[in-house]
Amino acid sequence: MVRKTFFKSTLKTFTENISRFLVICFVVMLGIAFVSGLGTLSSSLTRSINNYYKNNNGADLIIKTKSETGFTLDEIKKIEDTNKVVEVRPITSIDNDNERVIISDFNNNSLNKLSITSGEKITGPNEILVDRVSKAKIGDTVKVLGSNFKVVGVVSNPSYYVMEPEQSIQNKDLDNIYYLDSNYYDNQVKYLVTDLYVKLDVPFDIFSNKYKNEVKKVVSNIESENSNFVVLPLDKNLSFALVKSYGEKIDVIASIFPLFFIVVSVLVVYSTITRLISEEREIIGCYRSLGISKMMIVIKYFVFTFLSVFIGALLGFFIGINLIPSVVYPAFDAMFFMPDMTGYRDIMSGIITGLVMLVILCFITILSVISLMKGVSADLLKPKSPKAGKKILMEKIPFLWKRLSFKYKSSFRNIFRYKVNLFMTIISVAGSTALTFAGFGLFAIAISPNTDKIPISMADSFALISLVIIAFAAILCVLVIFNITNMNIQERKREIATLRVLGYQQNEVSGYIYREINITTLMGIIIGIPLGYIFLNFLFEFLEFGNIKDVNFYYYILTIVMIIVFVLLAEFLLKRKIRKVDMNGSLKSNE
Repeated sequence: MVRKTFFKSTLKTFTENISRFLVICFVVMLGIAFVSGLGTLSSSLTRSINNYYKNNNGADLIIKTKSETGFTLDEIKKIEDTNKVVEVRPITSIDNDNERVIISDFNNNSLNKLSITSGEKITGPNEILVDRVSKAKIGDTVKVLGSNFKVVGVVSNPSYYVMEPEQSIQNKDLDNIYYLDSNYYDNQVKYLVTDLYVKLDVPFDIFSNKYKNEVKKVVSNIESENSNFVVLPLDKNLSFALVKSYGEKIDVIASIFPLFFIVVSVLVVYSTITRLISEEREIIGCYRSLGISKMMIVIKYFVFTFLSVFIGALLGFFIGINLIPSVVYPAFDAMFFMPDMTGYRDIMSGIITGLVMLVILCFITILSVISLMKGVSADLLKPKSPKAGKKILMEKIPFLWKRLSFKYKSSFRNIFRYKVNLFMTIISVAGSTALTFAGFGLFAIAISPNTDKIPISMADSFALISLVIIAFAAILCVLVIFNITNMNIQERKREIATLRVLGYQQNEVSGYIYREINITTLMGIIIGIPLGYIFLNFLFEFLEFGNIKDVNFYYYILTIVMIIVFVLLAEFLLKRKIRKVDMNGSLKSNE
């Protein structure tokens, strides 16, 4: 019978606190979704490029010769016999001011495969192809190497997949990259082998350190045997370098922003769970007096925490790894000729973060329940004595205190009486404010005309990422304020009922509760804006672009307005809950 009652009581705890359960689920879901999504974003970019490069048999090395007569057959044979080299493709590459001409045998097109993306292949001596990064279009007549050619098709070269202009040997931006088929081009220059595309037996991801180290050994071997060669590995390639740099910058954002999200999320869940346990101290006392073991009581609240955090983490994980890459990946098209997104997802950041949150919060729950049960069971059956009121700092400033009305004096006393609640509320709101401001700041720098340390197309992509950050920060902020307000109402049902019995109107009662929330929210904003400023400045230093000076004052105002709107939204959603407070039940609750 006792066990049956216990399980009924446990079920009642879940049903009566369903809003808290859902808030924990949503807060955890948001945090884990953000971590999982941003955590896999960089790898989604680099893995997609890696797959594209491997599928088109992209060259691992480009070897150039300093000789004016080009490579000899013996030199080419020597490269082919080098350890780890599996294939060599000779080409002729000529840079002339702002143009590059590549002459190769299109019948031998397996290495560094050139693919026709539009138009058609060369079928005659007066036809030419252009790279997709070029300004020339199909149908244009161009003069190349002293002869006129008609552009008949557009080519994709695995070595060029960034929309930024390639650099010539003279360090000039290349407007056009042309391709001639040596089978149709009859000129002595086609027999001059200036470059070698080289494929190595290195199976690793081209962005990995293992790949870099293996290639470095081959480069060192080739250069040591012939000083007349210039060996260019992938990290000397503009497209590769920009993707790597972009991925590293995304990793910085993915490392720093989620940390703030997780801290705020843990604080919200921690305060929710500990307040729930504190509110049920009398129920826990009943359990103990009925002979229910401490282990069973601990398991009850452990299950509440475990289920809410686990469900939230699981949903957040799958939402994050699928939603964020799908939303942000198309933005890479502004900078790169992106292949289809790989199905690979880096899941470790989401899994590790979820497990850490689950362990920490479950551990806190266990400690909180055990700590509460340390006393005598009979003491738990008694209502917890209200914390004694003390003079607050403001009361020691007569000039300020005397000018406050009674309702504000009462609010400030209540706020500072429960310092733990005050601290948790301010930190949660401050964290949400800092995240929102940092998101706006990152967006402002991305669209700023002064952003010159990264390509404009990269800045455009960062603008979209910053909008995702703002959206997640905004939702987190709404949940934080909603949860704080909801807990405040839950804890103070007796006060609300007392005020109603004393004749206070509904709006006056709501104002009594909301006033304190508004004051603590304002404190959180006052701390959150400078915190966001410091965080944003720190972020710019790691990203190596942007300046805090480019964040205009209206972004500060916009952040504050957004937080205020979220507060009003939370108060509107919870106004009905204040009206539904059972006055008789609340006033009898401590009897």
